[in-house]
Amino acid sequence: MYGRCKKGSTGLKIKKFRFTEILRYLTLASLLLLLIPTAYSESSGNIAQAGIFQGEPLIMIGQDKEMTGPYADMIGAIAEKGRWKTDQIHGPGEAKLEGLENRDIKILASVPDPQEIDERYILTSESITTARGVACTDPQYVNYFPQNGQSASLNTWESPAWLKLSVGIGGGMLLIFIILSFILKDRIETKTSELNSKNRELETEVMERLAVEKKLKQYFTQLKHSNELKDLFTDILRHDLINPATVIKGYVEYLLENEDDEQKITALKAIERNNLKLIEMIENAANLAKLESVEELDFEEMDIGTILEEVIQNLKPEADEKQMKIEYDNKGNYPAKANRIIEEVFSNLISNSIKYSAEATTINVKVTEKDNGGWKVSITDEGEGIPDHDKPLIFDRFERAGKVNIKGTGLGLAIVKRIVELHEGNVGVEDNPSGKGSVFWVTLDR
Repeated sequence: MYGRCKKGSTGLKIKKFRFTEILRYLTLASLLLLLIPTAYSESSGNIAQAGIFQGEPLIMIGQDKEMTGPYADMIGAIAEKGRWKTDQIHGPGEAKLEGLENRDIKILASVPDPQEIDERYILTSESITTARGVACTDPQYVNYFPQNGQSASLNTWESPAWLKLSVGIGGGMLLIFIILSFILKDRIETKTSELNSKNRELETEVMERLAVEKKLKQYFTQLKHSNELKDLFTDILRHDLINPATVIKGYVEYLLENEDDEQKITALKAIERNNLKLIEMIENAANLAKLESVEELDFEEMDIGTILEEVIQNLKPEADEKQMKIEYDNKGNYPAKANRIIEEVFSNLISNSIKYSAEATTINVKVTEKDNGGWKVSITDEGEGIPDHDKPLIFDRFERAGKVNIKGTGLGLAIVKRIVELHEGNVGVEDNPSGKGSVFWVTLDR
């Protein structure tokens, strides 16, 4: 008897799936592996088609289609042992070969041309006749047929169903473990790639920060050098420039006292006037440079009203020279935490009002209380006024240069702004609500 087994090989293709797709296929494969042992164990009720044809004396077919002979006994014994049901298919040998090719026949009792069939199928090389009996093998059983025609089962072992199930489950778990190992490896490689990318980004960021720090150090060195130059320039202003201007002032005063020529007197007064401006500029520039380097001031309890009265008294000769009046109604004490340098703020603002106002006009000084408890000092003049587009720039010397079309260098107002900032107050300018002129104001906390 010959069994059919197709020759060939199966190729495995490994593909990369996404993580969710792999899990989906993994779950399906696991279920299939779990069902294999069960399906295999239930195959005992299958029907095996046996190709039968007349082949005396090994197999004979009677008129009632009953199959007799050694091959018939072997097929019956094998079917009984494997719990099969045989379905006999009769016909000529060529039809049986065609049925074997089409998988319509599972068992073929004999073949007419073994050499031709052996090229495509695996045939048993055992003879069914021996001196003692006949042996027939299949994948699970070995059956022995003695010469008396009675079959006897040899001592063989069949794997139990629970072992098949265990092997199937174990194989499925092994497959799951292998697939999970590949998935874990892929995830680790992905995370490693991400970490390497982050490391490169951090390295780039660190290099950029180091470059910025290097530039900041260079800038700090340059700034330190600039501050040193500024201090040197301030010292030159205070000493090397102010001294010659002071000498000029003394000689001009001497010449004016001893000169009778009106033309020369006019020229000397012009020299005196411009020399005084030069001295004022030098002093203002030196004071501003000094204030720019100051971070904070020491405060003490002061009365703003008293300071204003002293400043007005000191500037009265300038006002009288232009026949101007300075009105100030001191209605009481105005206590505030301030530094003595605040006097320079009021002196500068009132002096500017005298310089840039017409003769025989009035300057009004007033102190009012703010809503938050501080003080607001207002100085109102009747001068030319300041255009709206120049108001935001008038206290900034560097913004003012070349942009503000008003008289003066602007150093005095820059000093005012810096002193007020050190007092944590505010300074500003508005139009005179009563007519021509401006209102300069300063706020201070109590």
